[in-house]
Amino acid sequence: MKNNKFHRIRLRVSGAGETIRFNAVCDRGFRNIKGIFVSLPQDKAVQGATLGFRLNNVEVLDDGHEVKNLTANNSVAPNSKFFLFPEKIEAAGGSIEGRYTDGSKYPLLVDNGEDSGVYDPGKVNFKTLAGYTTNPFGVVFPYDVVINIWLTND
Repeated sequence: MKNNKFHRIRLRVSGAGETIRFNAVCDRGFRNIKGIFVSLPQDKAVQGATLGFRLNNVEVLDDGHEVKNLTANNSVAPNSKFFLFPEKIEAAGGSIEGRYTDGSKYPLLVDNGEDSGVYDPGKVNFKTLAGYTTNPFGVVFPYDVVINIWLTND
């Protein structure tokens, strides 16, 4: 019997700031979730994107969890890309409910596409967001997000 399976959840993002809810069921033949990796086709789409999911109504990642902590670029070896959970998460036949939010509309920690971590109050009116362009990173839509969940019998 196999000890590992990589469960893939594919989502299509059609526009800036879109939130997508998804549901999946873990394979009954595998007891635990070992790790997670989020694959995006554009590096620009990582900024500001968030992912959260629950397994059997228990929060595993909160809805504001930044995707940049769950992904890696192409220079990282495939077996090192996964975020490994420090504890065992029982998954056998479990129900996954999640939410992915594209961050290209209003990335909260980025000032007009510059990764400075601070808004320039001279450029942005926080009450109306005037002076702030939507999709400042130039993300091309639509794009697919692939959420890879590492199931194991370990």
